[in-house]
Amino acid sequence: MAASFDLTRYLGTLPLFAELREEDRQTLALQGCRLSRPTRGDRLFAAGHRCDEMLVVVTGHVKLYGLTPAGGEKVFELIGPGQCIGETLVFHGQPHSLHAQALTDLLLLHLPKAPLTALVAREPRFALRLLAGA
Repeated sequence: MAASFDLTRYLGTLPLFAELREEDRQTLALQGCRLSRPTRGDRLFAAGHRCDEMLVVVTGHVKLYGLTPAGGEKVFELIGPGQCIGETLVFHGQPHSLHAQALTDLLLLHLPKAPLTALVAREPRFALRLLAGA
């Protein structure tokens, strides 16, 4: 499936990227974007790890959670298809404050910091949508 997955078209279905010109979506798709297939139970990142990319859940579900002082888990958010993870942290160079784990088998889209930063510099409306949480 990954070989036939049209990243440019998929980005156009996401509200955050839908208003971009096709050339901008295509440039973004060609500049280091990649797909991965974590399986149920895989840890995607841990709290304290540097956020150097934005993730988009294409299929499946992710849980974002913290650890309690007693060692238990506190779930803060469930992320599903079309939702992003790290869309603001990636620009600040800050570490993740939560852990992320695959609740199901996933198809994830990884968008690296450099092309996202270039896109923000070229397209102020995109930057405003990021700030608004579009």
